[in-house]
Amino acid sequence: VKQLEKQGIRQNPSASQAIGYQQALKYLQTSQTRKDFDTFVRDFKIASRHYAKRQFTWFRKEEIFRWLNIDAHDIEIAMDMIMQDYQSIWFFF
Repeated sequence: VKQLEKQGIRQNPSASQAIGYQQALKYLQTSQTRKDFDTFVRDFKIASRHYAKRQFTWFRKEEIFRWLNIDAHDIEIAMDMIMQDYQSIWFFF
């Protein structure tokens, strides 16, 4: 991140706001004590969890995706279901 900062990552709004880079750039502006590092790790984990939750919400709303409970089916049935979905998607296009 230090190298990217030298190359101007802060001037790229998309990159500088990306999860990980945003927290690392904030950390680099601190005294970089153990407490600062712990805060960096905590903030990075929180941002990652929030992003994962947003992705999960998006996938749940998309009708094209079918959730598969792998524990409810043996592997052969699960593979058949996946292949059926894959083939129906390519048939659709």
